[in-house]
Amino acid sequence: YQYILNRSPHFSFCQRFSFLDISLFSIDNSNMDYDFLIVMGIVLFAIVLLFGFFFKDEFFRTKKKKKQRKEKDRGKIIKSANKKLALNPRDPDAIQALAELYFREGSWEQAFKHYSILIDLCPLHPSLDEYEISLHYGIAAVQLKHYEEAYKALLVAKNINAAGFQLNFNLG
Repeated sequence: YQYILNRSPHFSFCQRFSFLDISLFSIDNSNMDYDFLIVMGIVLFAIVLLFGFFFKDEFFRTKKKKKQRKEKDRGKIIKSANKKLALNPRDPDAIQALAELYFREGSWEQAFKHYSILIDLCPLHPSLDEYEISLHYGIAAVQLKHYEEAYKALLVAKNINAAGFQLNFNLG
C-alpha cells in the first residue's frame, strides 16, 4: 500500500503534507489527529462567518443602488419619450421606448397599446424590428387574454423568424 502511495502521481501531495501527521489514505485511522481537524474546521467556519458579516452590506447596497438606478432610468425614459411625443405624436423611437419599458415591467395594457401603434408604423419605418414588435404585441395580447389578436401577431412574427423560442412557446 505504501508503495502505491509513494509511486502514484495522484497521491504525491500526501508526501508534501506529511508533517501534518494526517494519514488520509491509511486503513488504520488511529494516527489521525482529530483535534487538529476540529480546530481547522472551527477556524474555517469563523473565516466564512467574518467574510459574510463584513461583505453582506456591500451585497445589499448593490441591490439597492440597482433598484434606484432602474427607477431613475424609468423616469428618464418616460420624460424623454414624452418630450419626443409632444413634438411628434407618432415618433417610433419614443413609442418603442415606452412599449419596451411597459413590457419589461409587465404593464400589459400599456405595452399592448404602444405595440399596436408600432405595428401600424412598421411599414412606414423600416428601421423598426417588425419581428420583435409583433412578438411582444402577441405576448401582451396573450397576457390580456386577447387570443385572436395574439394569434395574428404571433403568426406575423413566425413568418419573419420561425425559430424563435418565445414565439414557439407562446404559439404552443
